[in-house]
Amino acid sequence: MTRRNEVIEAAIALVAATTGFACASEVHGDWVAPYVLVTMAGGPAPLGDFGSRNSNATQRIAVTAYAADRKQVNWIMDKTEAALTANNSLNIGEQWVLQEVQGAIVPSGETLYSGTDNYLVRK
Repeated sequence: MTRRNEVIEAAIALVAATTGFACASEVHGDWVAPYVLVTMAGGPAPLGDFGSRNSNATQRIAVTAYAADRKQVNWIMDKTEAALTANNSLNIGEQWVLQEVQGAIVPSGETLYSGTDNYLVRK
């Protein structure tokens, strides 16, 4: 059984509302750029339980933007950073969201660019 990940779901909703672009945790076959993926980032497994009022939970997430040019990827990543790092932006009782790694914008094909930023979410 797959456990619902409220951190990823909250981040997807926030990023989609902030950028106005398609956003999910996996690519859908009919998507065209620009779109955004929010996934669990590499590193240690999530600690604690975000559903518990008394837990000190942490989880790393990766936000990857895909667009037709560097400028558009940069715009998406700037909007995403501002939204995610705002106080209690995910509305899941988190203490803070910290940008850990700001990735480079790189070509991902002839007409596609991507950039990935990693965030640490702490409750």
